[in-house]
Parts: sequence; C-alpha cells; structure tokens
Amino acid sequence: ESAAPERGAGSGDGDGDGDGEENGAEDAGTESRTPSLAPLSPDDIDESLLSSRLLTHPCPDPDVLIRTSGEVRLSGFLLWQCAYSELFFLDKAWPELTKDDLVQVIREYAGGRERRYGA
Repeated sequence: ESAAPERGAGSGDGDGDGDGEENGAEDAGTESRTPSLAPLSPDDIDESLLSSRLLTHPCPDPDVLIRTSGEVRLSGFLLWQCAYSELFFLDKAWPELTKDDLVQVIREYAGGRERRYGA
C-alpha cells in the first residue's frame, strides 16, 4: 500500500495483525532484549531513542504513503514513521493501480502540497 519498497521478507513487518505492533518500538527499557543497554528511566526516553528501536530502523521515514481500497485510515500501519508523511488515499484496489495513478500522486506531492511537518 506504500510507494516505498516493502521492508523484509514476506509481509515485511512482523505479526501483521494490523495493530501497529509490528512497527512499534521494541521493549526500549528492558535489558533482556538488548543486554548492552543499561536500564532506562522515563526521562531517558525520547523520540530519537524510540525511532532507533523501531523494526524499520535505520530506514528513513516515508515521504509519501499511498493507501488503496478507498479506505481513509492507516489501520496501524507505520503510525510513528508516517507522522509527517504525505498521505494519499486512492479509491481503487492495489491490483488496479496504474502507472498513471502513481504519476498523478508524484505530481501532486511534488507540485501541489505544502509540507508543514505537523505544524
């Protein structure tokens, strides 16, 4: 559903039940997952730390996300990573997507949208 290539093998994102957990931060405060890290206090946890612990790290966040099927929601997909992405919702199924559809999205992204990065 994204213009970016899929990450990993198969579905590329873990448990795949649509709740966003497959893209969530691994237990950032537990030594059992990463023995080299000292225990963290809540004050140590910031956006940079969380981003570094996502399964998609070190891949950059997407600039554009295309959602097909006519649904106007992310369904938990890359919620953290898409915070400042430009979202495009197309009213057609993925197999129906054409080169012209992608060109239209690219043109709108490149020339018609003002990126405000959450402002």
